[in-house]
Amino acid sequence: MRENDLIVYYTIGFESSLESDRVRKIKIDEMLDYPSFHYYKAELSLITMDLYPEEENFFFTDSDIIYSKRFDPGK
Repeated sequence: MRENDLIVYYTIGFESSLESDRVRKIKIDEMLDYPSFHYYKAELSLITMDLYPEEENFFFTDSDIIYSKRFDPGK
């Protein structure tokens, strides 16, 4: 990550104790009309683009993904 990159962290149905200057936490209520969490991804992507319309580049990932030092998003 670059120094000025921001992480938008959505919590769904819970509060998080995670604190960082580079993290913006957004709590989302559970969407009961969706059968599983997989359906949230498109909705959260649209919310993020609406919140940050000046941004041109976004990187979306799930919290269960673990990145190592070998991860290179430029490849």
